[in-house]
Amino acid sequence: MRRPVDEVFDYLADVTNEVHWRRSVVESSYTTDGPLAVGRQGLTGVAMGDKRVSMGWTVVDHVPGRHVRWQLTDGPWRGGGSYTVDAAPDGAAVTAALEVRLAGASRLLEPVLGIMLGRGLRQDLDRLGTVLEGQPQRGSASS
Repeated sequence: MRRPVDEVFDYLADVTNEVHWRRSVVESSYTTDGPLAVGRQGLTGVAMGDKRVSMGWTVVDHVPGRHVRWQLTDGPWRGGGSYTVDAAPDGAAVTAALEVRLAGASRLLEPVLGIMLGRGLRQDLDRLGTVLEGQPQRGSASS
């Protein structure tokens, strides 16, 4: 995407932006105060058809301006995810990962869920690029 790495990371670090580019996310916020750092906590609400799931999470790894990884701590699933933003020839490239672990007999659904999440994540990253392209860049005359 044609944005500087720091702008892309800052957009991702503001979890309230997830409702704009992640199709299934209906709300996302930090539940603790302070800057993005290991230990910061949040809550994300996801719509799955007519059902809504809320998941608490905690940041477990953070490289300022480049990488954040979180672990799910509350909700029906276990797992986590991460975003890493690297320099690319045209601006920035985002690598993302999501992992969901189910309990009990539901674990049999993990492979199917993994395929669905992977497909959805790729679509969301495409949408992220479109959303960012439609916003003025920092320091531009229109900001």
